[in-house]
This record gives sequence, C-alpha cells and structure tokens, in this order.
Amino acid sequence: MKKIVVIGGGTGLSSMLKGMKRLENVDLTAVVTVADDGGSTGRIRDIYNVPAVGDIRHVLCAMADEEDEGFFSDLLNYRFEGSKDIGGHNLGNLIFLAMINTTGSFMGAIESISRVLNVKGNILPSTLDVVTLYAMMKDGTLVRGEKNIPTVYNSIDHVFYQTDVQAYKPAIDAIENADLIIYGIGSLYTSIMPNLIISDISKAIEKNPCKKIYFCNAMSQPGETDGYTVQDHIRAIEKHSFKHPVDLVVVNQSKLPKEVLDMYASQNSYPICIGNEATDYAIIQRDLLALDAKGRIRHNPMAVKQVVDCGYKGFKVVWYGEKASMDGVVDTYKESVLQLIQDLNLQDYIELHPSVTDVAEKLNVIFPEISYERLNELLSRKKSFVYLKRNLSPAQQSQVNSLGVPGLEFENCEKRIYPHNNLFAHVLGNTSVDNKGVSGLESYMDERLTTSTKPVKLSVDLGIQNTIRAELAAGVAHFKAEGAAAILKKKLYEIRERIND
Repeated sequence: MKKIVVIGGGTGLSSMLKGMKRLENVDLTAVVTVADDGGSTGRIRDIYNVPAVGDIRHVLCAMADEEDEGFFSDLLNYRFEGSKDIGGHNLGNLIFLAMINTTGSFMGAIESISRVLNVKGNILPSTLDVVTLYAMMKDGTLVRGEKNIPTVYNSIDHVFYQTDVQAYKPAIDAIENADLIIYGIGSLYTSIMPNLIISDISKAIEKNPCKKIYFCNAMSQPGETDGYTVQDHIRAIEKHSFKHPVDLVVVNQSKLPKEVLDMYASQNSYPICIGNEATDYAIIQRDLLALDAKGRIRHNPMAVKQVVDCGYKGFKVVWYGEKASMDGVVDTYKESVLQLIQDLNLQDYIELHPSVTDVAEKLNVIFPEISYERLNELLSRKKSFVYLKRNLSPAQQSQVNSLGVPGLEFENCEKRIYPHNNLFAHVLGNTSVDNKGVSGLESYMDERLTTSTKPVKLSVDLGIQNTIRAELAAGVAHFKAEGAAAILKKKLYEIRERIND
C-alpha cells in the first residue's frame, strides 16, 4: 500500500482530498495548517486558546465517507446568522470545540469526528501550538495574522512565526515514511507556507527521497501572488523550506470562458502562466478546473485524482496496431515522445509497457511459425532483452514496426551466404546462430571473415568439385552406400590448371 502525504490547508486542499480519497490501495494522510485566525475560527481560537479548527473542519468534510460527504459537509459548514453569541460561527467549529472539551484534546476531537464521519485516511495538524503567522513585505512592512496578510497590497518577502513552533510528531513520522509527498492546492503564503516554515516539517520533507509534487494554483491571489509565474511559486517554496523542494509541478491548462476570466480580472486575479526560464523540475499541464454553481473556479477532484494516480502508479501505454499509426505517430514515437519524457524528467513517473499477451497475439499473426504460447513465454522473461525472431524479411520488419510497440527493436547483423548450400560444408565448416565460426574454415578464418570486406579465395576448383560430387553421388546410389568421400590429388589439380591455361 502506497503512503501519500498531502500538505496544505484551506478549500484547495479539501478539493484535492475529495478526489484522492477514492484512490485504491493508498494510505492517505493530510497534514493541515492551524494558522487560520479569521472568522469563526479566529474567534474560537482567541477565546479558548486552541489551534485553528477551520481548515481541519474542511478536511474532515472532504475525507468523509462518500455516501455521507454532501450531507455532513452542508451540516458542518452551516453558518449561524448574526454577529453576537453563536452568530457567524460554523456548526462544525462549535461541534469541534465541544469535542475538544469532551475528549480533553485537540487530536481527540479529530479522531472522534473522524470515526463519526467514517473518514478515509488520516488527518494530522502540522502543530498543536496556537500559532500566529506574520508576513514581512519587501518594503519592510510587518503584517500580523493570516487573515490580514492578503489585505495588504504589497509584495510579500517571507512569512514566519515569532516563536519556535513545535511540529506534531505523528505528522513528522507520516512525512518521513511517505512514498509520495504533495503540496496541496491553496494559498501559497497562508495555506502551504504555514506548514513549511515549521523547521522539523521541512527537514522531514527534505530527508525523504520520495517524489514531491506541487499543484500550482490556477489563478493569482490578490495580496499574495500578484504577477507570479509558476516558477515564482517554486522559488517562494524553496525560500521558505530547502533547495529543490519539488520534482514535479502540475499546472492547469483548462480553457475558461471569457466572462469568468473577466470576473476574476475585476478582482485583480489572473491565470498563472509558466515562465520562460529553465527549471530543474518537471512541469506538466492538465485539465484540472471546473466551475461551481456560482461560476467560481474550482479544481475538479477527479481530475486531481487522475494526476496523482499516474504520479504513483505510472502511466501504462498500450500503443500498437493500425490506430497507432495514424498521423505518423508510430514513425515519430522514439524521436518525439521518448525525447519529451526525457526533457520533462518524467522517467520515474511514466512506464511504457504494453500488455504482453496482446503483443504476443499481434506478433503471432506476423510470425505464425512461432506459437502464441512461445511468444508469450519469451516476452514474459525477466531479462534485459530476448531474441524473438531472426532473419526477418523486409516485409516482416515493416509489419513489426507498424505495431508501434515500445521495446521491440531490430538488430542489424551480417549473415553468411552459401550459394551452393552444403556443397563445401566439409571444408567451409559452419557457424553458430550468432554467425560465429565453430568448425572448418569458418572457425579458422572467423576474424578475417568478420573484419574484412574482401572476398576469401579458396583453392578448390568449382568444376572439379562438381565432377567429383556427381561421381560420388552416382557411386552412393549404385552401391547403396551410406556416404562417400574423395581425395583430390595435387597432380590431377595441376593438370586441370594447365588445361585452363
């Protein structure tokens, strides 16, 4: 079972987890920020001195059992009207506070609610400390509180905590043992960074050699990432954590209606573009977005799931047959597709291996002399390569090439030709299947035959050889012998030479 850890916060992380909880054979863990200090969450935090519950609530709803997901999400996110007493509070936040008091701990509340919602996976805060996020702007302005950071329209230099924050130990353990780490969709400085600026969190991520994927926001966030490219996002993450924090960046390529883009532009939010500079990480583009009932841009949970599914399983490409040859795909397969994989550094994410049984079936049509069972057995061998068929005709080579199956290669080699078949066999000897001389002149002169293009002149006279062969054949037939041999005397050979002269 693969262990996947997703790090982030806010609604973006929730969207991801709604899809990822459907992954098969995966142990899913969400490491969630508790730095939120706005709205209902902020009021509860200030009064009761507990870590922020808002992002945890969103994640609990997202990872709830699929059958109850909609019902509990609506219920826990219900907000009371007004501004006094319980006015403005989410029902889920109040329930969470009640469970803290009932169980005696923040984690006790998470575990209890997780059991009720039948949560698929693990939810861990990055810290149990009550933290306050600060931002230092590039002009020296200091902003206190996560809720205030996006409201100051200035360029963020970095975010930080003024006190030493203790990472939650189970979160560290989950990160260290993960097979894949994902930085979740969400506000760069107020959802992702609050986790990464906890020193032990970043150290655990850096220590783990597994692949790390970053899902970049589709739109810039006013007050946080104005004018940012994809590369700017990664530079910011690196600045707040460690060098080379990302192996793969996933960027949206979905086309959005003009009216939607105009609506976001009126709020100073624009699509995030890929910069021109080279990177030491791969960038891939996928269709990730959908619009909700109010026309707001949201990440499609199932699209995210599909990308993550490929990220830890690898792509499986079955590419052969007539359809594969359309538009010259097969002809450019090696030159274009494999080069693209190399350029994007996707070798560890993409596996190219067609079905063995299907390939064996296709090859059996081209080589009927080799049984399907034999081909299937050869293709299933755990070796770097196997020979399937030697001495292919040009037509057979063309047929194999048209299948477009990756991994089927042709090896060009020299082949000895014997125009008179076995006429000189006792003198010439023979070769192995790999054309290496094993007896006779083939063995004696193997190096000469394989390193020189000049023909080898032998001393046997073809005319005399044919005459002797005819006489021997007649003698074998007359006497019903099992075989016959002849010795050519030098004198007779000299006579023949004088006649030729």
